[in-house]
Amino acid sequence: MTTTALTTSSVGAAASAGQYVNDLRATMLLIHATWPAEARLTPHTGDADLIEAHINERRSARRARQDKGKRSLAIRSLDAPPTDPAAATAAFLALATRILTAPAAREHLNHLLAHCANTTAVRTRIDHLLPHCSPGLQTALSLRLHDLRIRRKGPRPGHAYTPPVTEDRFDARHIPQYLPDSWFAFLAALGAPAESLRRDAAVRLVQMSRGGSRPQAASYLGFPPPVASQRRLLTWQSAPGNATRYTTALATLADYVATLDQHTDWHRRRTHLQGWSIPGAEWDAIIAAVHHQQTAEEQHKTDWHLYYQAASVWAWAHLTHGDYLYAPARYRRFHGVPGSLSALNRVSRHTHHAFRATLREYCNALATCIDRPAPDTNDRPLLPN
Repeated sequence: MTTTALTTSSVGAAASAGQYVNDLRATMLLIHATWPAEARLTPHTGDADLIEAHINERRSARRARQDKGKRSLAIRSLDAPPTDPAAATAAFLALATRILTAPAAREHLNHLLAHCANTTAVRTRIDHLLPHCSPGLQTALSLRLHDLRIRRKGPRPGHAYTPPVTEDRFDARHIPQYLPDSWFAFLAALGAPAESLRRDAAVRLVQMSRGGSRPQAASYLGFPPPVASQRRLLTWQSAPGNATRYTTALATLADYVATLDQHTDWHRRRTHLQGWSIPGAEWDAIIAAVHHQQTAEEQHKTDWHLYYQAASVWAWAHLTHGDYLYAPARYRRFHGVPGSLSALNRVSRHTHHAFRATLREYCNALATCIDRPAPDTNDRPLLPN
């Protein structure tokens, strides 16, 4: 008597029953390792709450063992379904099945891998399971296997490549370094450290648009490397529920950004003004324009070289919509002790307002030059006519 092996389909290819079980295990491991990122990739109904409760319970149990100084072996059970309640088991298995049988299963799996490529325990477990998985799943993961291998030398955590998820909805060139208040309003209610959150959200938006690692996205925005891993924000995200709320708020913000009709190429301006401060001749022209608006007493009281650095920082931030902290002029040495622009009020309020207006006029003229299709660095007006 002959027996026919049971077969099914997984990731668009035939799979034996044993291979399909291992496919489910590997997929559940990816779901656990990438949650809540997976929650945003797959539309859910009420099952998401059951899955999240199980995942939070497993993570809490693992942290409790580690806090007691015990070696955590929880990774061995992360690819297994919950044992209680039955509804959570059904939800977990249904989600894994939905991923494996979806038309875009390969793309979905690649997104999950991009979020867990630097988790050593997950890499080890998937490496162990993969030879026993279906040909479809092995093929789907083959382009990402080098990211799953444990390396003694290589990229630091957070340096893994992330594929773009919104590349056809908005352009990374239109993401400013310092998010506008109207954008940050979608995140303000989270209660996270505000400035860290604003910077991290800009990095995440760039990743959504063009992919790449977080350090690559931070560099694209002009942030120094430490900004890619802000400890205060990571600490906040580690609290129960915060990471999920942040992911949801980011998705809402991305939807909003996609609706905007944006034209300013902030990346172009940052690149053009890299290492920039106001050129000497243009600074002299700005001072001369304000000088004509001052009284003799105000002219005598104003020591303009004290305000050169602050003016360069303000102009750069205004032109690039960047963070003052990362303006190139902040990291250059200038003669004398720099003063803030608001200190001009001590000279006179009239001088302060006149200088601000003249500096803003200069910035608008410079922005027009930079935004031309082929900007000429030698054709910048000292001041607009």
